[in-house]
Order: sequence, then structure tokens, then C-alpha cells
Amino acid sequence: LLDISTALKTLQSPPAPPAPETSGLSAEALYQNAVRDKDGGSLDLALKEFNDYLQNYGATFQAPAAQYYVGEIHYRRDEFEDAVTAFDAVLEKFPVNDMTPDAHYMKGMALLKMGETAKARSEFNTLIKRFPKSELALKARSQLRTGRPPSKKGEE
Repeated sequence: LLDISTALKTLQSPPAPPAPETSGLSAEALYQNAVRDKDGGSLDLALKEFNDYLQNYGATFQAPAAQYYVGEIHYRRDEFEDAVTAFDAVLEKFPVNDMTPDAHYMKGMALLKMGETAKARSEFNTLIKRFPKSELALKARSQLRTGRPPSKKGEE
């Protein structure tokens, strides 16, 4: 009877959750692979890797950069709404980090590309107010003067 009871408990208990899909890679290796793939133009793979990184290592030092790169990939693919969402995540989840000025600027650029000029201006003004001496504040001021996104050749 004891063996049957144990077998029943084993069958009724839920299976263990699957291991994270990082192929056994360390946080650093997964992040470096994602950056390499992004820089090499493998945007689909890089997006998956950055999302895997954020899911498994979202509280690490490099998480703000990984989240930013998700936005950058969406921006490069002209997926501006997804880019704004990703840049917002940088600003909300990681409000003080090295990527904050970049996230403000690129969110403003994505908003411009979407035709959301007033929201873009607000984002650029926030960047200028928070980081007045940064290089991106200069670029934001330039965007405020022109009020339109640059052509693909002149963006970055």
C-alpha cells in the first residue's frame, strides 16, 4: 500500500519547470552573443538572445543595456511602437543607468518616426532637462529645432 501511495503522489505532483532556454550559457556569454549578433546584422537572433537574457538575468548590471538593445533592434526594423515600448521599459525598470539618456533620445526618435511630434518634443525636453550637458542633449536640441526625423543616412 505504501508503494502505491508513493506512486500516486509522484504521478499527481506537477513536473518541474523547464530549465531556462539559455543553452547553459552564462549571463556574460549570452549577452556577448546577443551583442555580436546585433552588430553582425542577425537581428532576429539577437532579439531572441536579448529577451532570453532579460528573462533569465533581468536584475544584472547589463540588463539596462540589453533592454535598450531590444528597442534599438525594433527601431532599426521600423517597428516604432515596439521600440517605444522597449525604451519605456529601460526608463521605468532602470531609471538611473548609463543607457537612460540613450533611451530618452531613441524614444523621441521613434515617436518622431510615428508622427507623434508633441510626444517626441516632450521626450527630447526631458532628456535635456535631466542630462543638459550630454552629447545626446545637443542632438535633442537639434531635433527640437528641425522637428522632423533625419533621413536614414544621417541618423547615427
